[in-house]
Amino acid sequence: MVSIKTLLVVAFISLVSAKPQSCTCVDSDEAERLCSMLQNVKMLYGRCLTANEKATAEFSTLCDQSDKNRFGAYCRDLRDDESF
Repeated sequence: MVSIKTLLVVAFISLVSAKPQSCTCVDSDEAERLCSMLQNVKMLYGRCLTANEKATAEFSTLCDQSDKNRFGAYCRDLRDDESF
């Protein structure tokens, strides 16, 4: 049986290791429109920078629901010149 302490440690490590992502959806205009609908995000170089996994998931969901979307959101880890 897994102890509560173990679950808390796993949750903490998951939270700390959550990396910001750089996401886009179709084009920079659509990414900006979707980005403006979310918290914990900012625009940089036509991409939506998400602060955590929750924001990345929300952006991906909005992109999937977009009328302009064909392929879904594309997200990757931030580069050195992209900081949140």
